[in-house]
Amino acid sequence: MFAPFRILYFSLSLLSMTFCLSFYNALYKSVHMNQTSQKEPFFNFTEPLPAYLAGALILLFVLFRYVPGVLQTVGTLVLLRPFGFQGASDAEQVFSLLGHSLMHGGWSHVLMNAGFIAILGVATVKGARLLSVSRGRRRSPNLAFLTIFAFGVVVGGLAQWFWWSLTSAPLGVAAPAALGASGGASALLASAGWAMGGRHKMIQFAFGWMLIN
Repeated sequence: MFAPFRILYFSLSLLSMTFCLSFYNALYKSVHMNQTSQKEPFFNFTEPLPAYLAGALILLFVLFRYVPGVLQTVGTLVLLRPFGFQGASDAEQVFSLLGHSLMHGGWSHVLMNAGFIAILGVATVKGARLLSVSRGRRRSPNLAFLTIFAFGVVVGGLAQWFWWSLTSAPLGVAAPAALGASGGASALLASAGWAMGGRHKMIQFAFGWMLIN
């Protein structure tokens, strides 16, 4: 039997994935609403990079969780701690602003984030490509996707540092830790919403994301 809180967390994870699939369905319709030519499969991920990133996060989770000694070796790089944490150098802490996105707390955590990144990333890459074409510029949409993801992760880490400084979090062995790619997924949600329908659509999905969290 699962404990009640585990059932609740699993239910919320299913709700998150349902929202994610609904988002992709809306994206698919918006992209193809004016196309009457050949039909494509519903799950046609024509932009592979987001799926590669999602898969990499799952593989890293398996590596950190099930291979002995790996997490202990790189823990200061993939766990975000309050700045000034006594168990890590300044360089390791700065790297963890991005590195904490590589580690997740459990299967529900990593699968939910990986699903959001894979699906929202498609919308972001497509939107970046269309924007580049409309402006007559030759910029890589994949680079835009990675930049937006990394920006969300780092900003989320800085916000966590700010919160810890306000609450005077301990810096020793009792120091709290943060992990996961939710900051990057949130940034992709915003960019994908903007790509689908501008500011209005972005705000709509932001409220949905807030309710899920």
